[in-house]
Amino acid sequence: MTYFFNGMLLGVTLAILVGPLLFALIQTTIEEGSRAGFLVAMGIWISDALFILGTYFGVNYVIAITSYENFELILGIFGGLVLLLIGAAIFLNSPKSLPESNFEISQNYLVNAFKGFAINTFNPFTVFFWFGIMTTSVEGESLNGQEVMLLAAGIFSTIIFTDSLKVVFAKRLQPKLTLNNIILVRKISGGALVLFGFILMARVIW
Repeated sequence: MTYFFNGMLLGVTLAILVGPLLFALIQTTIEEGSRAGFLVAMGIWISDALFILGTYFGVNYVIAITSYENFELILGIFGGLVLLLIGAAIFLNSPKSLPESNFEISQNYLVNAFKGFAINTFNPFTVFFWFGIMTTSVEGESLNGQEVMLLAAGIFSTIIFTDSLKVVFAKRLQPKLTLNNIILVRKISGGALVLFGFILMARVIW
């Protein structure tokens, strides 16, 4: 179980980092309710699960892809554009009234799930984190299949737990928010995603 707990420690490290996923989770939950927030989280979890499976079963291909000379540049620019587009859409589209009183009705189920999936999948940090963890574990530390899966399970379960806590926390803020406060949250979240997008592109270009 040592590998599982080591994975949990890595997961906690990820959880305390302030990144675009945090803003997406909070903004969606505050505006559309916990169901919508969990759908964003589910998109994140599906993305992470695919990274785990893809990097574990295709480790040799992953090493070849990441060794490509322009891989980081292409990923950084594309990921930055994804964050810019999503952030701009959130920033520019402000609600005209408060959401439904129960805060649970959302017609954008697939949109919310895709938002979480896209932000996580095209985030270079996420890509290099999973590629680094899985390739190092398989190639560098020569862990067997069970040990690698225990490490990944520790990280993944911690991500699910901490993302759920973020949604629950945001949900508790809902009743106290006015329309102006919700608009402010949207502006901050959208602006943060745009900023992350610019930073990602700037880091790989300069």
